[in-house]
Parts: sequence; structure tokens; C-alpha cells
Amino acid sequence: MKAHMVPPIRESTFKAMVAPWLAAVHKKDLLAVMSYPASDRQRRLLNLLNQPHTIASLLPNANKYIFISVDFRVDSVTTSEQLESLLMTRIKKELVVSWQEESKDIVEFLKKIQKQSGKTIVFAAIGCEKLTHENNTNLLIWSTIQQRLGFLRQILFFEANLLDSDHVRFFGNVPAFQPRIATMTLYEKEDVIQFIHYKEDEWKFSVSDTMKESIYAHCGGMLLLVKEALWYLRDNPHAPLANVWNHMEMQFNLATLWNGFGEPEKRTLAAIANNLPVTDFSLSQSIHYLLVARVIQQKGNTFIISIPLLQQYILRTIPKIYTFTISDHSIVLNGTPIDANFSKSERQVLMKLITENNVVVTRTDLANFVWPDNHGDYSDWALDSIISRIRKKLGQLGVPPRILSVEKKRGISLKTSCL
Repeated sequence: MKAHMVPPIRESTFKAMVAPWLAAVHKKDLLAVMSYPASDRQRRLLNLLNQPHTIASLLPNANKYIFISVDFRVDSVTTSEQLESLLMTRIKKELVVSWQEESKDIVEFLKKIQKQSGKTIVFAAIGCEKLTHENNTNLLIWSTIQQRLGFLRQILFFEANLLDSDHVRFFGNVPAFQPRIATMTLYEKEDVIQFIHYKEDEWKFSVSDTMKESIYAHCGGMLLLVKEALWYLRDNPHAPLANVWNHMEMQFNLATLWNGFGEPEKRTLAAIANNLPVTDFSLSQSIHYLLVARVIQQKGNTFIISIPLLQQYILRTIPKIYTFTISDHSIVLNGTPIDANFSKSERQVLMKLITENNVVVTRTDLANFVWPDNHGDYSDWALDSIISRIRKKLGQLGVPPRILSVEKKRGISLKTSCL
């Protein structure tokens, strides 16, 4: 970065971000950095590596450490042997050393580094979410083993919610994987304004104070979208204002952001965008992750999406969400009671299916719930007729038929929350 340019974000924000990274290095902890999709984690890591004065201010004996980075998204590494070979090659290049006797064992290699140069290697790995997507436990097992041996410090970057059920199951297959966890968050308004000044300085153009406020009002603290808005303004200074938010590249970036979220986060964000209560207990970790990352904010008993352009994208491109609940013995669809649309037997079937929450209910159990005095003696035709009428009436309310699933020889289920 040129000396005359302003920093991309405030120094206080940057130090607060990287302080946990360097604290983990000092404490010999394995650190997992959790971030939102399409984050600027790689750029911030590069900023850190290019600022030895920041490292020195936050890491005791900073001159004893050498940082080596790997990006699993672009480096062809799928086995521990490949990773060790890549690390040793990059360490040799960084230290400009040669060995009288070549070592192929990473532990012996790191021991030699410490003995001959007094340096400890810090391994910073970008793109670790690729390991979870590809179910590659081998490299994380290697990571935990190296951490226990103590010759390597590690910072692992994941663009993912590490606390969701899929990741928890994955990490359950990695013995002794117990990282400290830090979270990268969306930026505050002051950092967005400073980032705009940074791009103005870099690109030799300017935007008005009113436009700066508008950019933040649309993009929130998501610098990916802020940069795209500035890019468009730089190249199209006379274009209509609406085009800044709706042009093709902005939609591409929004799609990238949306598709980077896991399914629980997508369900949560879709519900919030549609002003629906998020009552599914299975989404509690998703809510926590989105709150910590500042993707959503809590206002009283409701949540709002902190990136308005993302909310508009969800409402424009994602199918409408349908949520069924029971409130005061009434059937509620997306916050509106719908009991009056159904007969008594139809309401009973719907209530039973909603209460079971996506579980397949056998035809016998449904019949016993609707006709308890018949002691299991019921007509398939009568039950099928009720299901058919429910489907038809839900269709009249705009609900897609797929929300009600009839599984042959098993029973019937209703998705209480469905896109």
C-alpha cells in the first residue's frame, strides 16, 4: 500500500480483528477464524503480514515468528503429504535456507528451523471451508497432531458457521480438534466511510457525502458490495442512481454472498426477510452466528437483516417462505390465522401434522386423532378425501402442494417451514 493512502479500515478496527489471531499464536492455541461468506479475510491477513509494526505491537517476541500462508481454494492440496511438502518449500523460500541433509519429515524440519534460525512457523490457512465441504478430515487430523507436538502455530480461516449441526458432526470425526474460535464481523459505518475514502484515493475519483451515506444505507458493512457500488460509480458517473444497486455485477456479488450461506442460515434469513418469526429451535445456532457476524441485528423481539441489498435480493429471487404454527389452538400461516378456511376434520389433520413438525405421521395415527371413537377402524377413502381438500384449500391460499407430502406405505408429513 502506498504511503500516502489512507488505510482501508480504521486502525482500531483492524487491531481488534487481528488481536485474537496473534494472541492464539502467543498462547500456542489452535485458532479457527469464522467469517461470513465473501468476507475480506484474505485481504486482512495480507494487510497483517505487510504490517510488522502491528504484529510487533500485539505479539510478544514477534521477530521469533515466520508466517506462511496456504489457500486450500487454489493450492492443490488434499493430503497431509502434499501439505507438508508445500509448507517446507515455502518456508525454505521465506528463510532462504539450504540444508546439507534434506529432511522429508515435517517435525524434524521444524525442529531444525527452530535450532538454526530461532524461528517458529505460523501456518495461516485460508479456505478451510473446502475441507468440510469435501469431508476431508485427514488435513484437520494432521493439524491437531501438529498442534499437540508444539512446533507449529496455526490459524485456520473458515467462511462458515462452525457451530451448525453439519460442521459439528464433521468435527466429531476429527479427534481432539478443540480450537479457540474468533469471528470476523461486518464493518461499522465509520469503517465503511473510511473504505470509501481509501478507494477514492486509490482510483482517483470522488463521491459526494450524500452518496457515501446512500452506499452504507444499501450495502451495510459488507465491503464486497461497497466496492462494487464504487466501481460502478467510477465507470458510470452519469448512470441513474437505481442502476448502482441493480446492475449485473452487483447481482452477481449478491448471489455469491447468498450462496455462501449454509442451508440453516438461508432459512433464517429468508424468514427474517419475509417478516416471519424464527421459532424453529434447530435454527438457534444459525441466529447466534448471524448475530455475532452482524449479518442480522436484533430490535426488541424481532430481527432485521443489516445488509438491505441482501434483503431485497432474497425477496426478489428466493421463493416465498411458508411457516405454519399453532397459536391459542388456532392454525397460523405466516402470522395469519387460517382456521376459518377448513372444516373441523381438516383442522384436526393439519394440527396433528403441524405439531409433529415435519415427521411422517402414519395414516392410523392420523385417523385415531380425527376419529378417536372408531378404535382404528377408518376408511382410507375418507382420510384421502380430507388430505385432498386440505391441499386444494392450501393452494387457494398460495401454498405450494409440495408442503404436504404423502409417502406410500409410510404416512403423511407437512413441512412447517418451507421455501
